[in-house]
Amino acid sequence: MLPQVTSLYLGLLGFMYVALSIYVIVHRYKYRVGMGDGANPQVLKAVRIHGNFIEYVPLVLLMILVLELSGASPVRLHGLGAMLIAGRIAHFIGLRRTAGVSVPRALGVVLTLLALLVGAGSLLLPYFE
Repeated sequence: MLPQVTSLYLGLLGFMYVALSIYVIVHRYKYRVGMGDGANPQVLKAVRIHGNFIEYVPLVLLMILVLELSGASPVRLHGLGAMLIAGRIAHFIGLRRTAGVSVPRALGVVLTLLALLVGAGSLLLPYFE
């Protein structure tokens, strides 16, 4: 039997990854950039949004999987998944608007790092009980 909570978030985040990939492709096509960012700020933002996603999402998903297989509560698992999804959406919105500081981008960073911290803490908690 598949881990149901992890499967849900893998599916949702998989679709988000495809959308971000298309976002990069569209920008590269629009600005005629074959590889990298072509020193174009719009392409660079698209590439970094995509890159930031793939830098953080797999580790949190792995944490959710291990926690689910260890019998963690669905509330904790969905909390981590919801934080991750909300963080990634906020990060996209904020960085798409500006490469500078913005409330959505900051919220995205905080939620993503919070998911990482809660996940890591949850995995280590049994060693301190």
